[in-house]
Amino acid sequence: MSEARTRLTDAQVDGLADAMESFVAEAAATSFHNYELAHDPMRKLGVQRATGFPRPDLTTSATFGLAHEDWRSAGFPDRIELVHAWAGGGVDQERFLVAVAETVLRRARLPKPGVVYRDAAEAARLFELKQRLPHALVLFPYLFGDRFEKVSLSGANVWFLQVVPIYENEAAFIAKNGFQTFEELLASDGVSFHDLSRPSHITR
Repeated sequence: MSEARTRLTDAQVDGLADAMESFVAEAAATSFHNYELAHDPMRKLGVQRATGFPRPDLTTSATFGLAHEDWRSAGFPDRIELVHAWAGGGVDQERFLVAVAETVLRRARLPKPGVVYRDAAEAARLFELKQRLPHALVLFPYLFGDRFEKVSLSGANVWFLQVVPIYENEAAFIAKNGFQTFEELLASDGVSFHDLSRPSHITR
């Protein structure tokens, strides 16, 4: 990451907020929350929560503020926010998203599809989830249509990436065979990462 980080302007922040609010306009309820970051107590990360979106049985949370990070030194000219959706599990599941975002900030490494964040459930203090789905995988969003895909602001583009919990054997499969091969499994199995009770895609 460049030493002189370029934050979004106030106008860009307002534009991003407006776009994110429009994405969840059909939600049953929306709220905004700030999370203190363990690695930087002076900084907080915003999270927009939408209950009953994009379906009545789902809750969706998206970071708001990660897009201040400048990734040009990593060869990526645009900005990133993260989104996570789940069925069941309660609002505490939102901490899974925050744990991944904090790891991104602490490591100062560009998140991209195929990256696995190990032990994300433990970092989020989601100990029940840790027993089944301990790790996090980054994907292109698959639940939201053209929402939570990209926001074009004056002078900046913000892309959304989806964070999903995965099994230990799925993480091991990706490490051994590559993310593209794992995607081929998903093409035949279908994608249901939002279901916290789903079986593993790796059965052999």
